[in-house]
Amino acid sequence: MAHDGYLKLWQLSQPNLVREYGVDCILLDEGQDLSGAMLDVFLHQQCARIIVGDPHQQIYQFRGAINAMESVNPTHTFYLTQASLPNRFYF
Repeated sequence: MAHDGYLKLWQLSQPNLVREYGVDCILLDEGQDLSGAMLDVFLHQQCARIIVGDPHQQIYQFRGAINAMESVNPTHTFYLTQASLPNRFYF
């Protein structure tokens, strides 16, 4: 089975990372190239969640990856201003 297949099966099992592993916070890097299954798991966790990414570096859209930073309603947004194009941090 390909990676996308068992990832989808895991998503459908509705994992609870807080209960199962005692997770306090999830930091999601490369948020501009996220699968829909991973975004769903991320959004259903009841803990602090952070997405980090650069929408100008989205390279897996051809595989169906989505820019998770456009799919969430953040409580805080921070920009890295040292780069020529600002990276965004979403909380």
